[in-house]
Amino acid sequence: MSDVSLHELLHHASGIDALLDVVDALTLESDFESFFTRAANAARDVVDGDGVAIVALREDGDLEYRFFHGVQQLLGGFTGFRFSLDTGTVGRALSQRRTLFEPDYPRSEEALQPFIEVGLRANLILPMFNGDQPVGALAISWFREPPEAIEPARVTLADKIAQQIAVVFQRHLLEQRLRHQALSDGLTGLCNRAGIMQRLEQRLASRERHGGRFAVILLDMNDLKTVNDAFGHTFADALLRDCGSRLREMCRRDDDVGRIGGDEFLIVADCEAQWDTPLPLLQRLLAAMSIALEPHRGKWPLASIGVAMFPDDGTDLETLLHRADVAMYAVKAAGKGDYCLYDPALEARVRYAERTAREVLAAIGRDELALYYQPICHLAASESGRAVEALVRWHKPGHEVLTAGEFVPEVEAAGLGLIQELDRWVLKTAVSQLDAWWHQGRGPDCIHVNISGTYFVSKDFITELRGVLARCASMPSDALVIEVTETTVMANTAAVGETVNACRDLGVLVALDDFGTGYASLTHLKILPVDMVKVDAAFVLDLFDSQSSWAIVTGIFAMTRAMGLKAVAEGVETRYHQTPLRALGCDWFQGFGVAEPMDGAALLSWLEAGRGGQ
Repeated sequence: MSDVSLHELLHHASGIDALLDVVDALTLESDFESFFTRAANAARDVVDGDGVAIVALREDGDLEYRFFHGVQQLLGGFTGFRFSLDTGTVGRALSQRRTLFEPDYPRSEEALQPFIEVGLRANLILPMFNGDQPVGALAISWFREPPEAIEPARVTLADKIAQQIAVVFQRHLLEQRLRHQALSDGLTGLCNRAGIMQRLEQRLASRERHGGRFAVILLDMNDLKTVNDAFGHTFADALLRDCGSRLREMCRRDDDVGRIGGDEFLIVADCEAQWDTPLPLLQRLLAAMSIALEPHRGKWPLASIGVAMFPDDGTDLETLLHRADVAMYAVKAAGKGDYCLYDPALEARVRYAERTAREVLAAIGRDELALYYQPICHLAASESGRAVEALVRWHKPGHEVLTAGEFVPEVEAAGLGLIQELDRWVLKTAVSQLDAWWHQGRGPDCIHVNISGTYFVSKDFITELRGVLARCASMPSDALVIEVTETTVMANTAAVGETVNACRDLGVLVALDDFGTGYASLTHLKILPVDMVKVDAAFVLDLFDSQSSWAIVTGIFAMTRAMGLKAVAEGVETRYHQTPLRALGCDWFQGFGVAEPMDGAALLSWLEAGRGGQ
């Protein structure tokens, strides 16, 4: 259609009024939908149409119906309707950069069947541009007998309105994009902390008015710092993205999922029935988060999950988040890789654990911690058993001496690197004591030190171990045995293997503790260059009562002999266990049946009395 002069345009008073209305709307309406209602009314009135829609050009190059005005009963269902840019009249209007009027839509070769079926009779397509960039088109439709032609001046007015709509629509898209960025996590694409909190607040407001229950699910990826230290930021980021994707896939469409911190995710999930629980979802989440890092590393139970229910456990955001956190803390204290629903009894336990963790770290500075030593003895009378395991004890004022099992789990569950601080103290103290004994020509031949998985695979461990050994002039490096549990190996076989090799380069020996409890023990021994294994006490204690325990222990000793590894039987609580262990080929054992843990002075007396061998 030919251009129309300003002089002609000004003689169409009704068109001028309509255009001015749009300009007013642009100035007065901050909400795009309100603006579009006024602008669409003006465009429709100018050409006497029935309905108006924005057909937006998407970033992927497709066209999509976004907003409708008029004849909603016919057009409303097309919101989100997408089609190719090279399909239909809209695509041609944009490619040719000109207005197109299709007076007999059903007979057009470019007609789309869904629109024919709802009775579309004619279309006026007004391309919209932001400068030279196409934005989409304004489509004015007729569902009654359309005009055979439209006055050029009216088309020009409608086009002016369309360009005004294009400007405001672009602003609307930018605001949406900025809003999305402000509320989205750039790494995972999920809601960020602000976004998920906004969703939670909206859900709280809705439920307060209309009722209903929902679950607030707090999920923590265990030991992400360990992964980061072992494999680097790129790998850890990829793992986070993968976890975010898995969480989204496990949740329903209406569930909200967000990342609220470095390694924490929050899920808000509806419970459809009054007494529904989120157990099926929690089980799916745990299964999805048990991630195989690489084929030979096994599966790592990455998730510790705490749950609080609205309104059962709280009716405000702060209370629900706190109680979900309490439930998650209970999972970590119990060993990680599980879920827990909030219970009021958890509060006291969590407060105790947090207080204990703080007190233990303060106890280091007050010299309240001490090492006790439990001998590891040889069954053959021809050899003396002069190995010991260093075990931390806490001389807590006003209490009996506390064993490691009474406070170490709380320190580990507290996170924030506290277990590493405790491990450092134990390692330095144990090695310094053995070096002092060697300098005096007394004491055991070697010392075993337990190291947590978090510290063992951290980037600092080998550097700090090298520094500890450098300060020891009397004892050789192979007098130190580092013990790591099989669960640590299961969590991160590759990183553990690298650290084991680094230990061996320093001359330090490595023992695999609690052996037999993991599901891939044979695989671990094949991959890891460890020097010895310690058979879990549960199998030894059950030797007389369980044929399966007997068979497992027999197999372990045969395997370690074949591989040239030293094997130690833990949990020898009575001397009656020594005979079957000897029959099974065990040479080394440890337990209360031989000696309880003792302080340094008592150990020297015990060894010098010649009670190290049998």
